[in-house]
Parts: sequence; C-alpha cells; structure tokens
Amino acid sequence: MKGTDSPYIDLDITCNILVTQHGVAEALLSLLRLEVTRVQQGGGELKSTVKVLHAAVGALKNLSLAVANRQILGSMGVIPAVAELLELQGVKPVQQGGIGILKNLCAGDNAANIYRTITGLSPPSDGTLATWPAPSPTDKTPLRSIISLIWNATGDNDTGIRYEGGRLISHLVRGCVSSSALIRSLIDANIVPPLVQIVTGALLTKVRSDVSDDSDELSEDEHHVHFDALPTSRVFPQVQNEGVVALVMLCKVCPDVVGRVARYEALVGALTSILASGLAVEGVVEKKEEAGEGDQFVYPEEVKCNVGVLVRELCGDGEFHASNTNFRFCFACLVTHSIFISRRIISSSDSSNAHQKHSSATSSNPTSDTDTDAR
Repeated sequence: MKGTDSPYIDLDITCNILVTQHGVAEALLSLLRLEVTRVQQGGGELKSTVKVLHAAVGALKNLSLAVANRQILGSMGVIPAVAELLELQGVKPVQQGGIGILKNLCAGDNAANIYRTITGLSPPSDGTLATWPAPSPTDKTPLRSIISLIWNATGDNDTGIRYEGGRLISHLVRGCVSSSALIRSLIDANIVPPLVQIVTGALLTKVRSDVSDDSDELSEDEHHVHFDALPTSRVFPQVQNEGVVALVMLCKVCPDVVGRVARYEALVGALTSILASGLAVEGVVEKKEEAGEGDQFVYPEEVKCNVGVLVRELCGDGEFHASNTNFRFCFACLVTHSIFISRRIISSSDSSNAHQKHSSATSSNPTSDTDTDAR
C-alpha cells in the first residue's frame, strides 16, 4: 500500500517532495559546488572535504533515482557541477557516486539531460535530439570529463567507476541513436573502449597523463589502449547486455566504427561464451571443473539474440572476418543455438499436435512459452 496514510511512503514521492517543496536539491548543489571549489583552490583539509562531498553526492544520487526529479535536477545545473567533480584528483570514491548521478539523470527518455551531458549546452527550446546541434570538437564538455575519468580508472579499486561509467555511456548511445551527429561526437570522444570493458571485464585503458585530451585526431593506439587485454574482473549479464546493445547501435549508425570495435581480442571470447552458454558446443564451453565456478550461467535468449546481431555487424569487417577464426566459433554457436531453438519449437508443436488428437478440449497456444524464449 502506498500513500501518505501508509507507514511505507513511496520513496519516489518522498524524494520529489524534498526537491519541489523543500529546496533540498538546491542546498545540496550549492554545497557540492562550494566543496569542489575548495578542493580546486587547495583550501582546507582534503580528508574532511571528501567526507562532505561524499555526503552531498550520495544525497543527490538518491534524489536522482526518482524519475520525476531527473529533469528538475538537470535544469538546475547538477550535470556541469558533477562534471567539475570528476576532474578533481584523489577523490575517486566520491567520483563513482558522481557517475551514478549522471547515469540516473540520463536513464530512460531524458533527452535534455543526455544533450547536456554530451554537449555541455542547454537544449534548444524546440526540436528534438535528432535536430539539436552537436558540440564543436574543441568544446569542453561533461562527456570529456566522464571519458577521462573512466580512462584513468585503472586500479583494482576502480572497477565501480569503469562499470558505472560504461552504463552511463550506454544510456547516452541509446538516447541519441536518432542523431548521427551526436553519435559521431560520442565516437570521437573514444567511448568504444569503455563499452567493450563492461562487455568483457577486460581492463583496456592505460593512464594517459602524457596524452592531450584536446585532440580528437589521436588514434586509439595513441590514446593508450590494450587491444590484447584479457578479462580481469567479474562481468554482470545485465551490464554486458547494455554494452552489447550500445555497440550494436554504434555499428549501425556509423558503420566505420565496426573495425574499431572488432580489434579487441577479449570481445571475441566474451561474445562466444555468451552465445555458447547452455549449449554443448565442443571447443567453446568450458567444463565445470576447469571453469572452477560451478554451474555455468546461461544467458537469456534476448541477450544471445543481441549478441548475434553484434557478431553479424562485426563480421562486416572483411579483414577481421577473414583473419579471426575465433569469431567463426561465434557463428558456429549462433547456428547451433538457432537449430536448438528450432528443435524446441518443433518438438513442442509435435507434442501439442499429438495431444490435440487425443483430446477434444480446447487448449491455449502450446508454443507460447517457447516462442517467448526464442525472442
């Protein structure tokens, strides 16, 4: 039961009341700006400042969970304030919370916040993301601060930044897929490695302190990327799926990015494992004793279908397809998986037909569950 008469008041309503009726967000934003400025100017003890930042960021993150608050917080100036936080040194635990705020603000149908994050500009009063102008390559934007933070999150304790940052980027891609100009801005900001990281669990980036972030002409090699990195951290199926969908969208909107995505060796193994999960495909599925993790996780059919689409896009790169035999395993898994699903549907249909011959009762569609799985 929800409502003011219940002891369990809806948290979204509570958060919205705090923002719209009590001015909590404005106070927290002012505090965030004050403490960020203090750190930038080198004033006060960093340890005590970090505690205040942590409290302010945590509270804003909780407020941003309420859908009704997201446009309000975005129009209030939370996004540029958080971007300033992301540029500080020595406060990564707080910065992970800042990434979480931006991820919440850009989730769902929040075109204005997505535009603010990518461009650093206020959205025009008319039109849509598809018609709004892209930023200049030399503009300082929140997106650049996000990418820089993710790129330098190379420590063992920085996994949260890499995963939350990758999810934020996937929200940006999905939100502006209708705008090829904004998608191009994302690609130029080098969002591919962070997305591949959340799909594979591999640490792909190196600290690039000696590389200027102002140049969009640098290749990924010059931006210090491990193309041959192996998975080193745990992967999460839901997060992997978000990364896969974002990569598919990038490849479809800008086909020239296919070659850049296909260069990462860890991606081959990750996609193969997803497609092969739950299937006895020789040479692909590890034995339980070898994996050392008990029963292998079986990915949902929806995730496998998304991976199949990405594999198809990546194999559009002729040179990669010709030279990488492991990707042929992906196709073998996909074909095997398709046959497996088809057999399940046929088997279910045959069983249903046999049942109908011996029963006069009217039954519901016997293949509905199987069809759902196949989708």
